[in-house]
Amino acid sequence: MIKIAVIGAGMTGITISNLLRKKVRLSIYEKSRGLGGRMATRRSEPYQFNHGAQYFKIESKEFNDFLSPLIRKKIIQHWKGNHIEVHKNIIKKIINTNHNKYFVGVPHMNSIVKYFVNNDFSIKLSCKIEKIEKIYNEWFIYDTDNISYGPYDWIVCTVPPKQAANLLYKNFRYQEIINNIKMKSCFSIMLGFEEFKKLNF
Repeated sequence: MIKIAVIGAGMTGITISNLLRKKVRLSIYEKSRGLGGRMATRRSEPYQFNHGAQYFKIESKEFNDFLSPLIRKKIIQHWKGNHIEVHKNIIKKIINTNHNKYFVGVPHMNSIVKYFVNNDFSIKLSCKIEKIEKIYNEWFIYDTDNISYGPYDWIVCTVPPKQAANLLYKNFRYQEIINNIKMKSCFSIMLGFEEFKKLNF
């Protein structure tokens, strides 16, 4: 059976693994302690924060069809809250989300990714892959402790572009394209209150 290593256990890595699981033997490697990638949930007792994607939209029939089982099971629900844009201490825009366009994972954003995890998967968490190497016709990957995993017939790399560019070998055909992909920075402020007072927006 074909052996594939998937680097990254976010939405892309888990979805690809789910599509391939009946045809290949899969091993998934994730640098974080949990699943989710950009759809991450962080716990700092007694609080929990969705600090990656705050919400998402469903704007195509294909995406709606893909997520419809989760909507039926209420793992995906409408998000009702306010999206506020602040620039130089001035509130520039308030987007009311009560018109059913915005969605979140329930009870946590990473619940969506966890739904697609299957028992056929072998998932290694807290394992940051730092190097990919091809020896003859087989692939090997190495973590931060230089521990080798493999051999694999294929490597599927689902990490963000900058991380992927550092991992992939220098004469990779699409290296220049990956190097030119720019991602916008996103910062999260995670605040927990013993007593929350309603804000003026």
